[in-house]
Amino acid sequence: MSLSELGIYTNPDGKELWLNVLPKTEGKHSTTEDGQRMRWLRIDTITEVMAELAIDNEAIDKRRYMMTVIADGKAFHPTLKLLDGNEAGMAEFTLIDMIAQAFKLLKR
Repeated sequence: MSLSELGIYTNPDGKELWLNVLPKTEGKHSTTEDGQRMRWLRIDTITEVMAELAIDNEAIDKRRYMMTVIADGKAFHPTLKLLDGNEAGMAEFTLIDMIAQAFKLLKR
């Protein structure tokens, strides 16, 4: 699954050093409909990546997750999409890989 299919966007120069994120509002799903604005976050500042349960359901395949990253002690959503369990797992590992690649690129 591609980054755009997961709703994850990086700077367009191909180096993936910046991630388009939305500040997390506690108790709310990720949305820009409340006036929140997306912003650019340097990927190498991210210290945590997690999938948080957004919509619970007895049927596991109906559960939906929000992706959250922590940078400088603040929480952000790297995608506005609510993801199923498989997509959330892919998004977690994709973000972790992007962070590792950013560190490698910056060490050059």
